[in-house]
Amino acid sequence: LGAEYTYMIQHGYAYSELNRDYHILNASITQPLLKGNLTLKLEGHDLLNQLQNLTRTFGAQSRSIVLYNGVTSFILLRATWKFDIK
Repeated sequence: LGAEYTYMIQHGYAYSELNRDYHILNASITQPLLKGNLTLKLEGHDLLNQLQNLTRTFGAQSRSIVLYNGVTSFILLRATWKFDIK
C-alpha cells in the first residue's frame, strides 16, 4: 500500500484566474501472487481530479484559453511476471 501527495502552488500572477492551488493524490496497492512470480499493482493517479486540460495565457492586448486532450485522472492495473532464469 502506498500513497503520494503533492501540493502545487501557482500564485503571483496579475490575473486571479491564473492563481491556483493543486492537491494531487496518487495511491497504489500491490499484491504478490504465485510464490512472488506474479505481482499485481493497482494504481490511482490524480484521485482528487485537480489537474486541468487547459492552458490560460494573458498578454497586454490578448487573452487565450487553449483546451487540449489529455487524461489527468485514471486507474491503472499493472501485472508483472518475474522470469527466474538460471
